[in-house]
Amino acid sequence: MDANSKLHGKKPEEIAFANAKFVLRSDTSQSDSYIDIMRRNRRTMIEACATTAPASDMRPSGSCTIAPIASEENKDEKKYSFHSFGALFAEVWVDESLGIVRIRRFTSVQDVGRIMNEKTARSQIIGGVIFGIGAALMEESVYDPRWANPVQRTFADYHVPVQTDVPEIDVQFINQPDPHISPIGARGAGEIGIVGVTAAIANAVFNATGKRIRNLPLTPDKLL
Repeated sequence: MDANSKLHGKKPEEIAFANAKFVLRSDTSQSDSYIDIMRRNRRTMIEACATTAPASDMRPSGSCTIAPIASEENKDEKKYSFHSFGALFAEVWVDESLGIVRIRRFTSVQDVGRIMNEKTARSQIIGGVIFGIGAALMEESVYDPRWANPVQRTFADYHVPVQTDVPEIDVQFINQPDPHISPIGARGAGEIGIVGVTAAIANAVFNATGKRIRNLPLTPDKLL
């Protein structure tokens, strides 16, 4: 497109880039630097757009439009739902006299497509489970009814899970690549770790006590 470029007329597959410039693969002496390209086009900055959406999904993003990476990638996006899935299991002990809930064991089985790094993926899911334990049993924001200020201002008042609150957490992955989302076959493993944790714990408490509690946290006063 740029007739003043030394690489004008060359095919994309003939060009490589390194050290902030484009070079001809067969003759690296023929090159065109990013700075020279910007100067010729009277630009002072380069703007790029990126997305984690399926590659064939085109949509505006700010001042630019996300273009498809490859026409064949994710061609089945209208047929399939690109979501991760999980099944969660909790075993709880409930003190009959005090109404205190302790989680004895927790198992999280996740289908997030291909696992790229099992150590970090497992840690992500474990973190989500601990987050869910806090939401299920202790974390609660209380506001002053007169001034609407939060009553809890420190971790001494706002309770989060500590080591003794966290049981053995077993994490298992289906590790089945998703052939429709991308050539890699990996789906999201972020928020899915916490999804369903509070429900699994509430169901286990119901199984143990016969009390169906539908608001969190599951504090002793709601069980006694």
